[in-house]
Amino acid sequence: MERILNVCKKYLAGTTKAQDIAFYVSEIYLTRPDVKDSYLPGFINWAHEVLTKDSAQFKKGVLSTLAGVFKHGQREQMMWRLAVI
Repeated sequence: MERILNVCKKYLAGTTKAQDIAFYVSEIYLTRPDVKDSYLPGFINWAHEVLTKDSAQFKKGVLSTLAGVFKHGQREQMMWRLAVI
């Protein structure tokens, strides 16, 4: 499970179509019931680090992923995560 997420993070840094697929896979993957409790908090922390440090192109993929996660996730389960961001 962690390997899938690491591959997605790698391609979020790209500027090709792979970035689009990486954020789509990430948003669906991170909202799965068996994944969200284990990996979503770590991803949000990683995204926060990226958004405060890295280049604009890399931020596009991370922001798209976060938007997708909050779009696909259930409201009640996502509310506490908003305080982290």
